[in-house]
Amino acid sequence: MSVRFTNPAIQFDYRAEQSTARRFGAAMAPTGAEVTIEFDPGESCIAALPPLPCARLWA
Repeated sequence: MSVRFTNPAIQFDYRAEQSTARRFGAAMAPTGAEVTIEFDPGESCIAALPPLPCARLWA
């Protein structure tokens, strides 16, 4: 999943379970952050991404 902020312009990419990513995206929507969730990016891509910080808060 990608998290993009507009002010300042910055993007972070993380790995997370689908349900966790959805909950995180819903929680971030009011902040203006854009959360893009790709459900099948491929095994090698997922392995290279860092885990979503504090993912258990959204699980």
